[in-house]
Amino acid sequence: AEGLTKIAGWIQEDTIDGTLASRSRVNIDPLAVEIQSYTDSGEPGARAILIRGNTFVEREGKWVQATTESDDGTMAYQATMPMRFEALLNPELRAAGTNPDLTYDVIGHETIDGDAVTVLSLQLSDDAETSNARESRLYVRDDYVVVHTETTFRVNGSNQVRATVLTTIDEPQKIINPRFENDDESGLSSESDQASDEQ
Repeated sequence: AEGLTKIAGWIQEDTIDGTLASRSRVNIDPLAVEIQSYTDSGEPGARAILIRGNTFVEREGKWVQATTESDDGTMAYQATMPMRFEALLNPELRAAGTNPDLTYDVIGHETIDGDAVTVLSLQLSDDAETSNARESRLYVRDDYVVVHTETTFRVNGSNQVRATVLTTIDEPQKIINPRFENDDESGLSSESDQASDEQ
């Protein structure tokens, strides 16, 4: 968490068995995140922006602000995402939420995109019946930035690998607040507007 807050920003890709599931751009100061999801066929899916403590979701070409009071459970959850992301970057909260009994083993050293990394492994369960997650591997730079993670899960009796890779590191990302995307608020609709449109 400390390592990430010391870099200007990054781009990360999340994959499932090698297939791109989402691409995120993160800027640290000011803190903002843009998340682009992808369908199983590789087509762009939903897009969300977390900025200034707010969540904006793109629906049918319009930006809708998510609120915790929303009748839509997904939107209500998305409204909490900025707070959750800030917690991920808070070293004290991360430490408090970490199980002190977990033990990582150093299993090697590699070079990723010119960066020397230490490879850590965590065995999560020896029994596939008691846990879906089996093993996590972290690839950590000397400044403690985790540039790559891989976690193996058991899904319907088969292994599934979920990975996160930082493809760009320590570069600020320009993320535009949807409220001011066109120098006014014409590109932003409220949830009530969205409901009216859907009716």
